[in-house]
Amino acid sequence: MRFRYCAGLLCVIVLAGCSTTPYNRAEKMMENQQYEEALRTYLKQLDPHIKNENYVIYYDKEAITGIGRAYYNMTKFPAAQKVFERVIEKDPYYGKARFFLGLTFEQMALEDDALAAYRSFTKLPDSDPYKQLMIGRLEHLIRRKATRSVISHIETEEQLNIQDYPENSVCVLYFISQSEDPKWRPLQKGLAEMLATDLAVSPELTVVERLRLNMLMQELGLNPAAVSAEENAPRMGKLLGARTLIKGSYLITPELKMTLDAGIYQAVRPDFPMPASFDGVLAKLFQMEKQLVLQIFDYFGITLTSQQRDKVLKVPTVDMEAFQLYCLGLDALDRDDYENAQTLFTEALRLDPEFTVAKDRLVSKNAWELTHKQNLTRIEADVREYIASIPRGGPEMMIKPKEGLVSAWQRLQHTNLFQNNGFLPGKDTRDGFAEANEKGASIIPERLGVPVLPGR
Repeated sequence: MRFRYCAGLLCVIVLAGCSTTPYNRAEKMMENQQYEEALRTYLKQLDPHIKNENYVIYYDKEAITGIGRAYYNMTKFPAAQKVFERVIEKDPYYGKARFFLGLTFEQMALEDDALAAYRSFTKLPDSDPYKQLMIGRLEHLIRRKATRSVISHIETEEQLNIQDYPENSVCVLYFISQSEDPKWRPLQKGLAEMLATDLAVSPELTVVERLRLNMLMQELGLNPAAVSAEENAPRMGKLLGARTLIKGSYLITPELKMTLDAGIYQAVRPDFPMPASFDGVLAKLFQMEKQLVLQIFDYFGITLTSQQRDKVLKVPTVDMEAFQLYCLGLDALDRDDYENAQTLFTEALRLDPEFTVAKDRLVSKNAWELTHKQNLTRIEADVREYIASIPRGGPEMMIKPKEGLVSAWQRLQHTNLFQNNGFLPGKDTRDGFAEANEKGASIIPERLGVPVLPGR
């Protein structure tokens, strides 16, 4: 008798553990394109009710993001945008809302807003599976925009006017390697990328993406030396969309000593108003680059805030070999060689685990292929499958711990990658939202008010 009781109790526990949650039911409705039903199911999780003579709903980021996705699939994009933005205000480190906000901006043909949404991937922890999706989609959009811009400028070159570009528009050209050893040639891309990234810290400058320069070179069949030639400055400025060109050269000797020369050219007035030269050992490359960046800001009369200055002066890596691998990875990406690029970025990160720039280029093959599609509806559906396939909500591990001894960094990374992101707090842990309409009404984004503070 006691055995039968225990067996029955065990069955109840198992069945309870296997029961379908409201979130799973809502997701199934989304798969079946029953978007209004899914919206109602998510709304029910917010428990609309009366409190102190006010109508309120509880804040649940998963449920509210689900409502935003329902609006997205119902093509109510402005409504979806407002829902996702409210979630991000409350949970700035929640990648799901950030990723779908980017897709929503794409559907609304707001490409620059979509780029800004995807660029916020830097705010997310590595354990968030949407981080890789945002990196992959960002790369795709930048590449697509650069290609479209270059082709358009080439086709309408005669009608282009350099004066139409922002006064402080800047493009960093590839620096010319004057070293005999060809192994230093890849640094030209990494150096241009670093300079452009540091200059973009100031919103007072409009910095042309390095990919646009790369696309222009491919379309016109030019090498770095031809692009940097003084006589070509006016044309390059028009085609790149920049009034100012930053260019130069570097020499690395067999003794690993380095000379870096640079200057600014005005595309409308080819001259060399700000020559700069730096000498030192190769290990000081990043310090030379930082000095150059600060001189460029001084040239434009730009005063950096202390926070901006700290960001500019941050050295990306202490390992020159890791930086070389990163530069080779950029070149592989430019040639659409995704797999080789990921191998190179991975090796760079192994040499310097703190090399954040290399880490931010790591994207799993599945995430890369998923985010490099044109059909946004297909992407939304594929994302559901991709996220569901990830064990316990963690992203695919890009850097596997080495066999034998494992460093503290590797242990932390392993923990982050596989921690559970699927936890949903109960209603007792949720903050309330004021809801100024009848009880149980469908959520309209404009009505999602400020969270009710404790004790109010």
